[in-house]
Amino acid sequence: MNITSILASILVNTAFCALGGLVVATSTQAATAADIPVEQFFKRSEFLSLTLSPDGRKIAASAPVGGRHNLVVIDLNDRKNVKVITGEVKRDIVRLRWINNRRIVFSLGDLIEQPGFQRDAGGLLAIDADGTNFRVLSATIGNQIKQGAHVIRGAQFLSRLAAGADQTDDILVEANDRDARHPDVYRMNTRTGGKTLLTFDSPGNVVNWVLDQDRIVRAAVSFDDKETYSNWYRDNADAKWQKLAEFKRDQPSFYPLGFDGDNKTMLVTSDIGRDKNAIFKYDFENKRVGELVVAHDAVDVKSGLIYDRIKKKYVGISIDADKPETHWFDIDWATVQKMADTTLPNTDNRLTRQEGGKLYLITSSSDTQPVFWSLLNLEAKTLEHIASSREWIKPELMSPMKPIRYKARDGLEIPAYLTLPRGSVGKNLPLIVHPHGGPWVRDHWGFNPEVQFLASRGYAVLQPNFRISTGYGNQHFKSGFKQWGLAMQDDITDAVKWAIAEGIADKDRICIYGASYGGYAALMGIIKTPELYQCAVNYVGVTNLEELFTNRFWDKSVLEYSLKARLGDPSTDQAMLKANSPVNLVDKINRPLFMAYGGLDANVLPEQGKQLGRALDRANKKYEWMFKPDEAHGYFAIENQVEFYSKMESFLRQHLGEPK
Repeated sequence: MNITSILASILVNTAFCALGGLVVATSTQAATAADIPVEQFFKRSEFLSLTLSPDGRKIAASAPVGGRHNLVVIDLNDRKNVKVITGEVKRDIVRLRWINNRRIVFSLGDLIEQPGFQRDAGGLLAIDADGTNFRVLSATIGNQIKQGAHVIRGAQFLSRLAAGADQTDDILVEANDRDARHPDVYRMNTRTGGKTLLTFDSPGNVVNWVLDQDRIVRAAVSFDDKETYSNWYRDNADAKWQKLAEFKRDQPSFYPLGFDGDNKTMLVTSDIGRDKNAIFKYDFENKRVGELVVAHDAVDVKSGLIYDRIKKKYVGISIDADKPETHWFDIDWATVQKMADTTLPNTDNRLTRQEGGKLYLITSSSDTQPVFWSLLNLEAKTLEHIASSREWIKPELMSPMKPIRYKARDGLEIPAYLTLPRGSVGKNLPLIVHPHGGPWVRDHWGFNPEVQFLASRGYAVLQPNFRISTGYGNQHFKSGFKQWGLAMQDDITDAVKWAIAEGIADKDRICIYGASYGGYAALMGIIKTPELYQCAVNYVGVTNLEELFTNRFWDKSVLEYSLKARLGDPSTDQAMLKANSPVNLVDKINRPLFMAYGGLDANVLPEQGKQLGRALDRANKKYEWMFKPDEAHGYFAIENQVEFYSKMESFLRQHLGEPK
């Protein structure tokens, strides 16, 4: 492959054939970021989840039709032929996949296009690419409840069948027919819904199944009532299961990820003898983790392997580092990546390939650029722009997000992201401290509508990945156990002090805003360190730590183990839980406060917000309140999002003044 000549041809033949006609942007280009209306940051994307058919002739995507993201199919031989396949669904199309060249499977949910707020409605459905032969394979959670189900049963897509079986309409699914909590693997016909059990000899209590490259179930992870994970393996479909190892939750361990093309080499992720997870080959002879495959100095590596079904081997890996990284083990893929990055130099570019062909779908995005898609054709030597998710967003008006690190008071290094308003001098700015929800998740580099909205209004935004945030190794994670309102909160406080010391933040113009756990952190910020903040915004936040353990919607293992180990055990840590619950600390809330909740929230029950509101009322303390009875954990309806962020904008200007 002559990369120089092909690249030169691609640069000359780059075309921009954006699909049009399905959705029309409703705004004209703003002169400055501050001129962009609130709704432009949060309105529904034009396209999501583009994926190539195996033969490369069509693209399936979800796009807004009738207020929801419906399934559409794009004929690449006729770019104007964008066919709406599912009509007007009552939920959004999520996790869509081609199972062959003519048929697609998908699930349903609520897409709130901000980090951490997608709600899964469950269900599995299938339809032909021409809109015929629709079939409900597994009912949604809501429909099962309406029909009187007391135990939710369902099937989730696991895999297409192996190469060479591409024309079958069958797929592999995980379904909990035999055990509500632990799925089996079935072969399912997507036209009839009929399925055949493949794991009749399950080792029991399985929470994760692993296939080899022939789509044979070869490994499994089980989890029992003693909080123990066990790894299982078998040589083939007829062999007996062997237990390889067992581990307590949150202890050093390894877990199977998949098999390389020889179907003998099993890859695992492990943190045994190290702080951060890395990927290794498993040593079956000695029954231990073997040769290191890939590791990263700054973050865990637990997934992201990229498999080439034609070459029959893993060819690369995507790593969620401070900024996303893709590392290739294969020269051909590395060469194509270089082509993409040279032609699209300002974005993170992810490659997927038509099976066996020369057509690549490139998914591109950055901190200032929402996702867009291009087609790279190596034979035609062209790169075509296919579609954009938010064409109305102008990257030149957005604000760059910079990864930074600062030291907490105990010396722990805390990763964070800092976004400064474009065009600002970067000094003496009003600051919004924005701790993430979870809390055992993390913030990521990329386009974030909330962050860009706040930056467009002149605010610097600081997002600390405080201790217990995932992805940064064991020390970072476990040092946050039983530290809600304590060391976790100190990390956020230390982020503010860092921003002040660096001259970035005006110490008299700082507000703390967060959702879910972040809402809790916002409350604790004005309770513990009111001198740092002029105001706080609590969006669907926790206010009573003890009452988290009474949430009937949460899985039993979360209530019995995760919360007790990571938050505190009500039987032994009750005093600590009470002392760090905002509802018990109302006398310390003396800063302006804006709170917003939804009446259908199953993650943080709406009573959490109402309980704090009643306590504030009894103490004759004023606060702003927003409540939407038909919303859940994060507002879905665009009109409610616009109302929330508009009120937040007014609240911030009232208490921080106009950005200078």
